[in-house]
This record gives sequence, C-alpha cells and structure tokens, in this order.
Amino acid sequence: MTQIQDVDTDMTEPTGGNRILGFFRTLFFSVLGFFALIGVTTSLLLGLLIYGIVKHADYVATPSVLEDSVTIENSMLTMTLDGPIVAQDADPAERFFSELMGEPRVTGLAQLLTTLRRASQDERVKALYLDIKQPLIDLTTVFELRRALDQFRASGKPVYASLQEGGMGSYLLAASAQQINLSPLGGMLIPGPVLQLTYFGPALQKLGLEMEVFRAGKYKSAMEPFTSAAPSEPTLEMYQDIESSLRSEMIQLLAKGRSKEVDEVSEWMKRSTFTSQQAKDMGLIDTMAYETQWRESAKESAAVEHTVEWRAYLKNSEEVDESITAKTDEKEPTELALIQARGDIRMQAAPTESGVIVPERLIPRLKWARETDSIKAVVLRIDSPGGSALASDLIWDEVRKLAEAKPLVVSMGAVAASGGYYIAAPATMIMADPVTITGSIGVIGAALNGKAFPDKYGVHFHVVTTSERRDYFDFGSASSEADRERLAEGIDEVYRTFVTKVAAGRKKDFEGIDRIAQGRVYTGSRALQLGLVDRLGGQAEAFRAAKELAGLDPDKLYPLAQYRGKPTSIFDCLNNQDDLFQCLQSLQTRIGTHFMRSAFGQVESQARTQAERLLKLSRDSDILTFWPGSLSMQQGAEPAVRGY
Repeated sequence: MTQIQDVDTDMTEPTGGNRILGFFRTLFFSVLGFFALIGVTTSLLLGLLIYGIVKHADYVATPSVLEDSVTIENSMLTMTLDGPIVAQDADPAERFFSELMGEPRVTGLAQLLTTLRRASQDERVKALYLDIKQPLIDLTTVFELRRALDQFRASGKPVYASLQEGGMGSYLLAASAQQINLSPLGGMLIPGPVLQLTYFGPALQKLGLEMEVFRAGKYKSAMEPFTSAAPSEPTLEMYQDIESSLRSEMIQLLAKGRSKEVDEVSEWMKRSTFTSQQAKDMGLIDTMAYETQWRESAKESAAVEHTVEWRAYLKNSEEVDESITAKTDEKEPTELALIQARGDIRMQAAPTESGVIVPERLIPRLKWARETDSIKAVVLRIDSPGGSALASDLIWDEVRKLAEAKPLVVSMGAVAASGGYYIAAPATMIMADPVTITGSIGVIGAALNGKAFPDKYGVHFHVVTTSERRDYFDFGSASSEADRERLAEGIDEVYRTFVTKVAAGRKKDFEGIDRIAQGRVYTGSRALQLGLVDRLGGQAEAFRAAKELAGLDPDKLYPLAQYRGKPTSIFDCLNNQDDLFQCLQSLQTRIGTHFMRSAFGQVESQARTQAERLLKLSRDSDILTFWPGSLSMQQGAEPAVRGY
C-alpha cells in the first residue's frame, strides 16, 4: 500500500536546485519589472508629448472656445491680464512643462500688441474691457503695453478697466482707460519706483571672507554689496537720479491717462496708500463695484451685443492684417529677423541652462542674419546686465559685422547695461524704453580671499609657485601692491577699449563718452539726452525703424525669418522627423532638469542670485556688469506673431 505524504512547501532548507530556481525567478521578475517600468515611462512621455503638441498647436486660443463659435460682430474685446506678461521668447517645451507643473501661464507681449493693433482697426470691435488681476510684469513691458493701449484709445473706441486691487504696474495700465473700476475692498498702493539694494559685506567678514575689488569708473558699483553695508555716495547719487527719472515717467503717464495735473499725481505717489473709497474720492478711479457687475455695466455702456476673449479673437482675426501685409516674391522673399539676447553674458553655459548669453549660441544667429540674403533688416533685442568682458567683445565683433552688412536696430528691454550696452554699441540705431536701465560703461574685477581663515577656523593655505603673483593666487592672503597694480592695468585697458568702441559706435570722441561713462547707470530717457541711444520706444517701434532704414514700407507687415540651429525643444525635433528619436534623446537631460526644478523649486533671494552670478563670472578677470538690486528680469514667452 502506497503512502502519500504532504509536502512542506515552506522549506527552510532549500536544495541547491531550488536555490538556482529562486535566483532565476527573482532575475526574471526583476527584468520584467524593469521593462514594465520602461513601458510605463515611455507611455507617460508619449502622452505628455502628444498633449504638448496639442497645447502648442492651439496655444493662442482659449481651449473652451471653438473657432466656429467666436462672434466678433458688434463685440467688446475682453483682455484679462493675469500672471507673467513678458517680452522675450521662451522655449515652447519649457513653457509646456511649466504649465504641466502648475506654474502660471505665461503671456507673450507680442500677442497682446498684435491683438490691440488689429482690434483698433477692426470695425467689428466696438470697445475694450481690461480685467486687470495680478499681472507679473516689468516696467518696460508696462510702458510698451501702455503705448498700445493708448493707440487703441486713440481709435475712438472706449476702454474700460477693472482692478482687483491697485498696484503700481496695474494702475499704470488701467490709467489708459476712460473709466476705471476698483473692487470695494481692493485698495491701492502706488508708491512709484522703490529701488532696494541688498548689502552683505559684513556677513562675508563674519565668515572670514574679504572681497578685493578693482574697478574703472567711480560709479561702477557691481561688487559694492560684497564689500560694504551701505551704498557709497556716488552709488546713492546714481540711484537717486534713476528713481527721480523713473518717477517722472510714471507721473507723466498717469497724468496723461487720468487728465490730471502733474503736481496732483505726484502727491498721489507721495501718499502711496488709499482705500477704495479714498481712491474714488480723490479721482484715482471712477467707480467701485464687483467685477461681474462692472463688466455688464461696461457692456451696456458700449452698446455691444457680444464679448470676445482676446486669445480667441487673435486666432480668428488674421484677415484684418491682409490689407497691410507686404506682397513679396516667394522665390526672393523680403524678410526681417529678430535675434534675442537675454541674461548674463558669459563665455560658457551648461547645455541645459537657458536665460544666458554665450558667444557660441549668439554668434551663429548673428552670422546667419548677416549671410541670409532674404533678411533685409534685423532687430537685436537685448535684456542683460552684462557679464564677461571677453564674451562681450567677441559678440561685439559679430554685431559690428552685421551692422556693416545691413540695418541693425537694437531694442533695449528692462536692462541693457555694461556688457549689455557694449554689444549694442556698433548697431545702426539703438532704441530704449524711457524706463530701460542702461549705460554702466565701466569695468570691474574682484578676488575673494580668506586671510582670516587661519585664526578663525585653523585652516592654513600654502602655495607652491615661482610666479610673482603668488599672493594673488593664495586664497589665504591678500593681493600684494604689485598684484593690485598689474590687475588695475588690465582693468584700465579694458575700460579704454570699452569707451573707444562706444565712441566709435556713437560717432563721438573718447573724452565725450568718458565723461558720461565712469560706470554710471542711466534710464532710457537720460540716455537719450546724453546721446547713448537714438530714440525711445519698444520692440514694435524698433521694427518700424528697421523697415525705414531698409527702405521698406514701415506701415506694412513683413514675415519674420526663422533661425534653424541645433534643436532646443521637443517642437524642434518634431520638425526633423528623420532623426526624431535621436533628437529627443539629446533633449532628455534638459527635460529632466526642468522636472527637477519644477518639483523642488528654487530659492529666489538676491543674495543667492548675485552670489551665483559672481561665481559664474569669476573665471573672467575683467567683468562688465552692474548691480541690479531689485530690478529683476522676467522669464520669457513665445509671441504668437508672424511678422512685423
């Protein structure tokens, strides 16, 4: 009789065969899990890619508004200003991933300008309604948008503005309207310009660090925050002049929009704060009501039947431009070019790093514009506080070649100072906004030492070299007098070169430029008076000037040529189907970096930002930069325009 025994499946002493089987089972499921992870990741990325394509293709339209449902006839154009509004281009992939991570949607200034221009000429649009919520916008962008709003108002169509609360930038925009409404508890805060400079010299001293500074130009204060606790007299004088100039421009703009005397508006800014009722009583606003109520009131006042959201209008109003679009030969087209230079000027930058100006990126674009026959004129948009002297000089040479070949108009953004002005100097024409920060024609160098480290931390440094610059290379000691003389000679040489090149570009003598240089910073209005710029205006005015210089009709629209360089985004890869997967692979590091940045955030403090700038620029012994304090530049967005 055969005996059947139960087999214990939970053996604590497995045989050799079972060990091998267990190993392969573990290996199998690990490999299976790995490929499953790849599949999930690939599917996710594919989904994001498809979503991004759809978002990119329909970016200028409101997703909830279908093209065939837009009614423009007898309508009031509604324009909500909320979130970042910027003049510079941004990579479409970065914009897509920013939105995917929940960051605010970025609006391109060019989109708004095109919308306002068309609407002012479109007989179907009877009025404009501005819903001003929380726009994040720099002062030059405010002024450029305000000019477009004033032009719309000049068409004879009414403009209505609604404010949630009155901040300085928001109120400057709202003042373009005939009637301004403010939420009952919104209040107003309009102090005018407030420039804050941060100094942490004593903090470095507590750490045992000392910054040695070498400069040419008594106003060149870029490194002052690292050596002092307060601004020097020349720096204070310079910033007081900037504050006064900016304040004057703001007062003039508000006085014009509200039909008030300059002295009255000046008193508003001195007082600075108002409740909604006080703002109404003193004439800053016209009505107090909730936004939905005010919108209906504005619609009734304008006697319109419909409202049309501005993005939907922009997408469905291309026919308005047909009468002013230049007719060009397809075989020999006439085009314009826009080249953008934004951020610190450096010799090198990481492949994933955006918002910087490096020669290897900018020079090919300048060369492309010079060598492309169909491009008849170029606008170079500069928004930079400067940086490396060497990088600036390399770019300057290519800008000079371009200006010799065809009309080149520089359009200055919020900041085009020091190295930012250096690369602008050879242009055919330089245009700045009245509130642009420019100038700072000077040179500075710096060396950090830790001579207090031995006593403070017990850390000693020893340098082995036969160089006479031993003390300069020794982090544990200060530079010798001979070191300082040699370094000063280099700084002076760069300064003389800077002034000479500016003088040549501006067609002035060395002494005349030297008197107004000295590292001093000016507003665009002051720079015009001093001859450092030719005209005041924004990017739209720069394109008009470029067309005039090229002998083209300034009232016509011409296509913008597109630079095709190395792919920088998913959408560049989509235009290169043959090498799609290789192209996407080259971008994976950049995309991953954006996810990390979005997921973990960034520390946004002046100390960290400026310390990072200093570290990255420290490879260059001569630095053309200026200390921007609280004057910051916004990130960019891609304008949805086809021509200028």
